[in-house]
Amino acid sequence: MKKSLRLFLLFMLLLSLAVMPLLAAAMAEFSADMTITDGKEVTKGKIYVKPNKMRQEIISEDGTAVTILRMDKKVAWTLMPDLGSYMEVPLDFDPNGPQAEAGKYETVNVGTETIDGYHCEIVKYVYKDKKLGNTIIWQAKELGGFGIKIENYNSKGKLETTTTFTNIKAEKQPDELFELPEGYSKFMSIFGFGKP
Repeated sequence: MKKSLRLFLLFMLLLSLAVMPLLAAAMAEFSADMTITDGKEVTKGKIYVKPNKMRQEIISEDGTAVTILRMDKKVAWTLMPDLGSYMEVPLDFDPNGPQAEAGKYETVNVGTETIDGYHCEIVKYVYKDKKLGNTIIWQAKELGGFGIKIENYNSKGKLETTTTFTNIKAEKQPDELFELPEGYSKFMSIFGFGKP
């Protein structure tokens, strides 16, 4: 289950970078395929988005991990369908930018690019704490500024992870995707991950 926990934490960071700057904006409803490349390791998944709600499904050798963000309830749930249980984490971070623990940052407009028909503003987040490196996000105008490509660089300027969203389908998403399934039991703590 350690890999599932690592993927959950990575997802929370990436999602905060892609979405949290946009909470004040009207997010479009859509679904997309997601690919996270971390060195030679490639993780695949799906994402579903509604205003103030998001669901991501990550497939790994441990099974499928599902994370639901409910910005309207200020909570995130990580489901483990194979175990019939979930973990709850409060969303108490700054909605105006990357995670507070990532430190203060400045933004630089790098330019524009069209990716898969979406017009993107390219924004670079430069952290004041240089050891945190920087992040570049391609924010799609047609999706309310959602980051459809994210590159994370370490303090030496080396690319560490790339997240891309493809096969984007802008359409209404079912409400039940963003609710806790019936019959799931709650994890006691993050340290008991995988133990109902």
